[in-house]
Amino acid sequence: MIYATTPERGSQNIIRRFYESFYLFCLYYYYCSISQHFRRSESSLFNTPSVPPPALQPSLRWSRYTGWAHDFISTFSTELAAIEFALTPGLSGFDHRGPIDPNGEWIEANYKALLITYPKFSQIISELEDSPANPLSLSGIRNEKLITNTLFFDSTFVFECLNFLRPNVVCEIGGGYGAPAYIWLTNKIYQPSTYIDIDYPSSLFFAEVYLKSSLPNAHFIYIDSIEKVQSLSSLDKTKQTIVLCPLQHAEWLLDLPIDLVTNTGSLAEMSEAAVEFWMNWVEKSKTSHFYSCNAFCYPLNDLKQSTNFYAPQLSSNWKVLAKKVDYEMPWFYLHTACEMVSMLVERGETDESMKEEMKKNYWASLSNCEIFTRKTFLEAMDIIRVTQDEQIALNVFSSVAKSGVAYVDPTIELSYPYSSSAYLPKEVLFLAQWLLSKNYAFEPSVLEEISQLKDRFFEIYEIAPQGTP
Repeated sequence: MIYATTPERGSQNIIRRFYESFYLFCLYYYYCSISQHFRRSESSLFNTPSVPPPALQPSLRWSRYTGWAHDFISTFSTELAAIEFALTPGLSGFDHRGPIDPNGEWIEANYKALLITYPKFSQIISELEDSPANPLSLSGIRNEKLITNTLFFDSTFVFECLNFLRPNVVCEIGGGYGAPAYIWLTNKIYQPSTYIDIDYPSSLFFAEVYLKSSLPNAHFIYIDSIEKVQSLSSLDKTKQTIVLCPLQHAEWLLDLPIDLVTNTGSLAEMSEAAVEFWMNWVEKSKTSHFYSCNAFCYPLNDLKQSTNFYAPQLSSNWKVLAKKVDYEMPWFYLHTACEMVSMLVERGETDESMKEEMKKNYWASLSNCEIFTRKTFLEAMDIIRVTQDEQIALNVFSSVAKSGVAYVDPTIELSYPYSSSAYLPKEVLFLAQWLLSKNYAFEPSVLEEISQLKDRFFEIYEIAPQGTP
């Protein structure tokens, strides 16, 4: 049953049953026509070395999920069984799927929020449609289009990027079972010709099954040799190509011309070593843009799914095109209560005059704040990233260590409940480590005070819940 409300009656019920039957027929056709792809996906997984480099070992949370997935995969006999596993909350860990009422208030709120945020895409938003490979139990039909609760969430990542650029080659770090890839490759604004998904082999199995079920006409390449990478330079640009790359082969892709690299959600769940690996990878890659939507300002004593101090950790060689904290995105609170930041950056150095202007602005305004909010703290962290100014970093650290950060400016009214109490964010540990690495810039007494605070904060970090499902 796909509706949580009272079923329609009369002619409406007949129409609904017709669309359900038609959808089931289409789904049956897909599964019959691509059955050979399922075995090919299995072969890709079990012929791929399963042990990634030490820096890329999965976090506590993903150790559980990759272990379950690898054990379950050999028991699947159909694409549908694999897809249902991937989309079931609590089994795969990929997203927050759930049953929906396609005509209910929650869905209406999602449409409204997207229209407010992206008015120039209003026609596209009204035509949003998810993959026919989605099970009916986690889908709904609205205005003859199949929708899911995650369709709106994943679409926003695409809209945030398409507000500024038209990428031909998109590369996603941690593509899960392929939901963002499907939206990128079917949206009616602009579709890239090549989509690269880098992930654990078990995740790539689900992505291959889901995307081949959803896009049977796309060309698929599984990276298991350097020759496969070299073949990407001669791709037919008129045909969409999906490249599946096990993360242990990620460095083979560094010389590829890429327009956009994305990561949504998983950077915050990685270890410090993994964050460093991927930031170096992005830096060395040929990409011109990077998009991130990840945790920011999680409380140090309640890290939820997070395990590191700060991510992404970009160098000063990137200019911000857009950045938003979660409450600036009306659609966000409908899906998660987590503290997040969405940011799109473009490769390029900031000239010295602009750096000086940023410093002046900090000392003239932000340094005088009684307490940082998450938004002003984000602004301060970006100023530190670009200018590498030790005194600004010390000022920010001292303020946050003393007073914490506020969830939001008290003059802003939010339509959902939140804590008004200031708290200590996890990034304070990143700042402490960064300052101690610049020991030449401070007196020994200042360094000693920073070190003592860092040790105290680290004790909180060590006993805090982290990496939770």
